Amino acid sequence: LWRVTGVFGAALASLLALVAARAVCRPAGRQGSWAAAGTLAAGLVVGVGWALAPATVAVGRAALGDEPAAFVAGLFLLGTWLAAKPRATAPRQAVAADAEPAPPPGLTRTHALGGVDQADSGERRPALAGRAAAAGGGLAFGLLAGMRPASALLFAPAAVVFAGYGWRACGGRELRRRAALWGCGAAVVPLLIAGLLWRSHLPPWEWSGYRYWAPRWYDATGTTFNLGYALHGNDDFTRGPGGRPIPNLRYYSEILLGLPGLSPDSYLGLYWPSLGWLAGLLLAWRRRCHPAVGAAVLAAATAAAAHLVFYSLYFFPAARFLLPVMPLPLLAAGVACGLGIAGPGAAAPGAPGRRVSTCIRLGAGLAAAGLVAAAVAGFAAFRSMPVKAFPDQDVRAASAAWRQLPEQARTAITMPFDPVEAQALGLLPPPVVSRLRSWGTLPPTIHVRRLRALGVIPTPAPP
Repeated sequence: LWRVTGVFGAALASLLALVAARAVCRPAGRQGSWAAAGTLAAGLVVGVGWALAPATVAVGRAALGDEPAAFVAGLFLLGTWLAAKPRATAPRQAVAADAEPAPPPGLTRTHALGGVDQADSGERRPALAGRAAAAGGGLAFGLLAGMRPASALLFAPAAVVFAGYGWRACGGRELRRRAALWGCGAAVVPLLIAGLLWRSHLPPWEWSGYRYWAPRWYDATGTTFNLGYALHGNDDFTRGPGGRPIPNLRYYSEILLGLPGLSPDSYLGLYWPSLGWLAGLLLAWRRRCHPAVGAAVLAAATAAAAHLVFYSLYFFPAARFLLPVMPLPLLAAGVACGLGIAGPGAAAPGAPGRRVSTCIRLGAGLAAAGLVAAAVAGFAAFRSMPVKAFPDQDVRAASAAWRQLPEQARTAITMPFDPVEAQALGLLPPPVVSRLRSWGTLPPTIHVRRLRALGVIPTPAPP
């Protein structure tokens, strides 16, 4: 499981680095060493910053599925955004078409070019790419819904934002085609999961089993979600300094802004995420005239706001819930550094803008180096923290002694360990289980009590 989470973590870091590098390379639109340096710096800052962030390393160490879900959410956002973009021909193709001589009278351009209309083929390729992106984005959304249904719900407003942008950019007819492909892709994984649950004689709509193991928090909606958690916190799950409860809204705000006071494994970093949000606002303002950028910014803002509100009202606070929106300040900081290094353009020697460009590049380079150094320092500090070892020695010893007992003796006693915990530790593999004929009485653990309350395990007769 650690290898799986490690692969998804590396994939997400690579995806974020590529997005940041592309965001710097495209608006720069220039060739030269400074543009290449800015592109490389943006990718390096974002990739290293995410790979070494304590919050992401802690989730991977615990073998949780939050980072794979964040990776799938990134694929959904990227695919849906690309699907909403218009199918315009490249400017160079248009210029080349205008430069061609007119065909003879009575002969169309298609015949003159050997039966192939280059304008139609140039329009067809972006349209096919947009439809493929729509199918891929929908498939990623369906996979996200299968992995974490709550995350799919929180990212649904971003899909609505991209649909509004696509309506204006592509037109209603093309948008309907891409929306149909997106919907078909999004339905694949949910239908597969529902079919597997139905085949297993389970309710096909129950994808989450939290109610099964924690009925206290899921029996009533007012217990699962409550405004009091956002404003005052939950006394049963304390996250403040010294083990004190703090409001969930404050808890998540400090995580997103990088304000100190919480557990070190809750952050991407300290202080600099606040600067990343400011850099994102500045970049959004400078590119406000570009509809594609505006749609991306609005979708990211709605996703971040939805996560903040939803989990502030939730009874259980955890930093990993914000993992899908944590890359936003990191991306903004990396792109800002990359654009600063790339510079505003080529300045003639001795021109008034040359000295200003040099100062901007120097400042952006120092900021990029500082961000990488902060990521390395944060990772080193996190690695120096003592790791709490799981107390499994008693379970291992009790399991070994229990297996050595005769069959008749095992039947007469209660199991001296939790069988579910022993199975999780690998102490009851199939070869061992196949040799056991007598198990005795199951211990009164939370798993056994819940299974008996639900009727899965029969309740023993009173003595």
